[in-house]
Amino acid sequence: MVEVVTAEKVDAYDLGYIAGNRLETEEGVHIYYERYGIDSPTTVVLIPNLFLIAPLWRNFTTELATKYSIVSYDLRNKGASTQVDGVVDFQQHIHDLRAVLTHLGVERPYLVASSDSTLLAREYALAYPDEVGGLGLYGPVFNAIGGRRRKRLIQSWLSTVTNVGPTALFNEMYPLIYSHHTVEYGGSPAYLALKERFIALSSQQQLTTNLQTSLTVDDDPDKLRRLTAPVLLSAGENDFQTSEGMLREIAAIMPDARVETIPHSGHAPYFEATAEFEASIDRFVQSTLAP
Repeated sequence: MVEVVTAEKVDAYDLGYIAGNRLETEEGVHIYYERYGIDSPTTVVLIPNLFLIAPLWRNFTTELATKYSIVSYDLRNKGASTQVDGVVDFQQHIHDLRAVLTHLGVERPYLVASSDSTLLAREYALAYPDEVGGLGLYGPVFNAIGGRRRKRLIQSWLSTVTNVGPTALFNEMYPLIYSHHTVEYGGSPAYLALKERFIALSSQQQLTTNLQTSLTVDDDPDKLRRLTAPVLLSAGENDFQTSEGMLREIAAIMPDARVETIPHSGHAPYFEATAEFEASIDRFVQSTLAP
């Protein structure tokens, strides 16, 4: 069954923030977070990418919240977290995630990441290998041989948003991120609804800063060989950047990795195949829990 992203679905997304859910890090930065779902020893942590905010995940985790404790948060320089000037050192994102998990007392979470946030999940698991239950990586932007392709793409997007603006960036990204099903059947109403939210949630300065930050990450493939946590590598079957073949190349150099593709979706399967996205995370978590 094809889940097309429609304007009606986009308009119905719950994007409301919850008052009081902010913690202050040692640096004085405030990070917005959410915790919901059931009281469970197993926690799924949704790491935001450059373009998403924490409340959006509530719309894609309805079923997961009936089985697990769910945590989401806003990156610094995004959403309700502290806005900053200048490029953010990637290590600061790692420290922020660490602060959220420590504040909430989360132990051995399953980190779920998409697109560029798969870099953050990878780096966190390398920094704290004994404190991660598993990594669910959707549309990973790294590969088994190096990062030149990723960085050229980011440089292209950075040039667009800097020289033209956020609307031009959205227009460039839209036919890449979403599958032909959404672009064709969602039509102009879905395009306009998604564009409206993209522009509302991302200023030109934020986009520029966050894209610049992603260029500071080292893409050495040897990092993948050092990951000890179980890893799920997944992508929509119509992902513009990540093919099943690329996922299998990555899995081949990792100690404990498995590969899945999600039908009828592109680079953002949580939008286009929400039910399968949730089911995929659930299968992965259950497969790694001790009997």
